[in-house]
Amino acid sequence: MTDKPLLHEKLTTGAEFLGGSDFYQKNIPDCIASNLNPNFQLRPYQFEAFGRFKYYMESYPSRPKNTPTQALYHMATGSGKTL
Repeated sequence: MTDKPLLHEKLTTGAEFLGGSDFYQKNIPDCIASNLNPNFQLRPYQFEAFGRFKYYMESYPSRPKNTPTQALYHMATGSGKTL
């Protein structure tokens, strides 16, 4: 096994340099929140997940270019995936 840090570890460390531990939560575009079920309020970790995805797709400097990008949200049953 390699000692290379995983992406989530890099993003967690990077948040401190990008504007604080809540950097990803603060950078959710209104178009995402407005397209979700209005009967449910987003939880902090959901804001975090959307923010990390947005940052990775739009700003992450080490993201491979010109290759397909796939993402998997690994979340437990009942954790709020169907908003």
